[in-house]
Amino acid sequence: MMAAPQPYVHPAGGHPSGYNSATPLHALQRGPTPVDCPICGVREMTRTEAESGNTTHGWAAVICCCFCLGCIPYLMSSLKDYNHYCGQCGTMLATWHNSGRVEVHQNVRQ
Repeated sequence: MMAAPQPYVHPAGGHPSGYNSATPLHALQRGPTPVDCPICGVREMTRTEAESGNTTHGWAAVICCCFCLGCIPYLMSSLKDYNHYCGQCGTMLATWHNSGRVEVHQNVRQ
């Protein structure tokens, strides 16, 4: 079993990435945030991508039944889930669901 990479601590007290603190994966929100990637060991800002999820599909069904405008929720970013990717290696780390739940992906070594 490989040991997790240890982050380098800059002698001046700050982190060399410029981000002094990292957000734990289980605490991610909608927007990009600095994280310590468990795959490559680098502290970097995540890259986020919106994706239609259960909330989007549910609202589309309701609006379609009531107003025949089921496409509207798919155009709204506020109803979508957000996938977080490592800004360095590109690995998908977690998904923030619109319900507030965060799914940390299994390929991530803890």
